[in-house]
Amino acid sequence: MEVDDSFSTGISLAAAVNDVDIMKAWLMAGFDPSESGNLAICLAAQNGSPEVVRFLLRDTRVDPTTDDNGPIRVAAANGRTDTLLVLLSEPRCDASAQDNYAICAASEAGHEDAVRLLLDNERVNPTTDDNFPLRAAAAHGHLRVVRLLLTDRRVDPGGCQDTAIRSAAQHGHTEVVSPAILCLVVT
Repeated sequence: MEVDDSFSTGISLAAAVNDVDIMKAWLMAGFDPSESGNLAICLAAQNGSPEVVRFLLRDTRVDPTTDDNGPIRVAAANGRTDTLLVLLSEPRCDASAQDNYAICAASEAGHEDAVRLLLDNERVNPTTDDNFPLRAAAAHGHLRVVRLLLTDRRVDPGGCQDTAIRSAAQHGHTEVVSPAILCLVVT
């Protein structure tokens, strides 16, 4: 059976709207869920569809590492913690892909729960790119993420010439500056 673009569109839409039943129907009709560069799992991760991601991972044709671990990166960047948790439990997924993009994006966007999950993953390095996650969270005023990152012994609040502290102050995020400076004094 030759699959046309309507199949690809149908299963991608089912993934995007978190509808496992429609997805099952497409698969029974002969659709390969890895078509279009594994678009279905990428959309499910982006839209926070843990049930669909879990369903797709059962199919050996689906590659959750597509696009350099795109699904895990997009789930983290969008704060989709339920989906991120499913992907982190998949041994093939690498949360540190693309120089730890997942924790960088989650920190920059202020997704505290996603950052917490990523810090628990042994592959993830929160000090990547001169402490970019801390610098980004501080610059955007994400106090809770800054505090969370500062609990990790690998993170250096004074790293990169105190950029995190200076950036937070420059952007008027004084509530972020105090914990970072206090952490510097204590360590």
